[in-house]
Amino acid sequence: MLKKGDIGVIVFSLIIIITIFGWRQFGNSKSPKIATVIVNGKIEKRIRLDNIKKTEYIKLHNKTVVLKLENGKICFYKSKCKNKFCIKTGWASKKGDKIVCVPEKTKITILDESDRIDGLSY
Repeated sequence: MLKKGDIGVIVFSLIIIITIFGWRQFGNSKSPKIATVIVNGKIEKRIRLDNIKKTEYIKLHNKTVVLKLENGKICFYKSKCKNKFCIKTGWASKKGDKIVCVPEKTKITILDESDRIDGLSY
């Protein structure tokens, strides 16, 4: 049987969890969102997503990968990989979102302008 103290701890824990989740999802970050495109371990492009108002397409390395940008979000549009998991992943638009195409060695990561890419990010 739960005691009053147990219920208090559970409620307090739920409030903390909901607050952290809300802060991460709807945080007040005013920094512009930057899509960092990494190919073969090297940064190929940095795209400021806040400036994207219309649909744009970007061809990467040897034109085997095409990215689609639209209304502040980015996704893989075309790829020569077999299973197309990167395309099926869908859109990336929030800080921390990542999309990877392993066969093409391409990774998209959404960061704030204040974030930095380092050796551990690869």
